[in-house]
Order: sequence, then C-alpha cells, then structure tokens
Amino acid sequence: MKVELKRPHLTFNKKQWIGVLAWIGGVVAAYIVAAYLSSGLFWVLLKIGALPFANQTVLMLAQRVAVYMIIVAFLLAGAWRLQQALSRRDMGLWRLLDWRDIGLGIVGVFAYLVLTVLLLAIARSIPGFDINQAQDTGLGKLYSYDLLMAFLVLVVATPFFEELLFRGILYGRLRSLQLPWWLAAVIISVLFGAAHMQWNVAVDVFALSLVVCVLREKTESIWAGFLVHVIKNFVAFYVVFVAA
Repeated sequence: MKVELKRPHLTFNKKQWIGVLAWIGGVVAAYIVAAYLSSGLFWVLLKIGALPFANQTVLMLAQRVAVYMIIVAFLLAGAWRLQQALSRRDMGLWRLLDWRDIGLGIVGVFAYLVLTVLLLAIARSIPGFDINQAQDTGLGKLYSYDLLMAFLVLVVATPFFEELLFRGILYGRLRSLQLPWWLAAVIISVLFGAAHMQWNVAVDVFALSLVVCVLREKTESIWAGFLVHVIKNFVAFYVVFVAA
C-alpha cells in the first residue's frame, strides 16, 4: 500500500507562527483548567452520591477522558468565538471509517512498533534514562461490570478523544496555518508525549503520534490513526487488567 505525502511548505511568517503558538498555548491552558474542572466535577459527584457503584479505577480512567472532552469543548468554543470555527474536515471527521482505514491501521501498528524500538534504542544511550521504568497508572484489578466499563473508557473513548484533540483539531488547525505536515507532526507528538508525564512512556507515545500523524495526513481523517491507538490501548488493557 503506497503512502504519498505532500511536499513540505517551507515558507514561514510572523502571523503564521503567532497562530501556531496561540493554538499550542490554548491547548496547554485548556489542559490545566480542564484537569481542575474534571477533578472538581468528579469530587462533587462522589460527594452527592451520584456515582454509588463506581470503581476507583474506572473513575480514574473516566476522569482522564473527561479532561480531554472539556479541552475539546473549550477549543471548539474558543475557535467559534474568534470566528475561526473548525469544520468536520478540519477535525478529520468529514467521513466515516472505511476498509482503507483498517488496512492502513494495521500497517500503522507495525510502523509504530518499529519506530518505538528504534527510539528506545536511541534513548537507552542517554545517561539517566530508564527505559524499563514502570508506569505509575494507579490502576487496580477489575472484574465483571467494572472490567467492561474500563474497556469502553480505555480502549474506545480514550483513543477517540485523544485523536480528536491532537490529530484532529490541533493537527488540522496547524496544517490550516500552512505549517509543513512533518513539523506539525513533531510539535503535536512532543505535546502528546509531554501529556503522559513519564520519559519512557513519552518516547512510546511520541512514536505512536508520529505514525498516526502520517496516517492523518494521508487520509485526511482520524480513523486510521484511531484504529492504531485502539489496538495499542487494547494490548495495554489486556496486560494490566486481564493477564495480570
């Protein structure tokens, strides 16, 4: 399956970079505010007994998704208020998932694995970098109904909203500002890695983001990358909650 990418646009101007920095700053600010709002919302819901049967692990996963949902809402509202409303094509949602996305998604999984191995091999040579550091997820063992809820949140909802935010809204807006696809991909991948707040995990998700950005550029939609993300999170779900 041949993947062709557009030639990089290498002309930059002040207005372009102001727009790029404004969107990056907006995402960072929205992330901070959303984290506090999400924590406050779930605290209130627990206090009033609105979540009487919720498992702590499921709540933690759901709160993370809520953060991304709030960020997306902030960005869409802000863009509309500034008369820069995003279209479905801007967000990579202009069409539904098709068979081509499935094929590219499978190819993307293998590309992600290869790139991750290469980047971790490079990172291994950095003094003080521990590629074997365990990720502190704070998640525990789940059973029955809670396991199903965790699956829906971790394997379906999380990939969708992360792809919508990073490779949908932000990537679409940076490309609309005439940023080269490869530079937009690097910027977004750095932000995506930083959002996971652990060096070895950041390298892994940086590789994931680069691959799905290529798929986003090729297909002009988030669906192929979404499938790669789903497969990655499914493996993590199985290892953490089923096989453990």
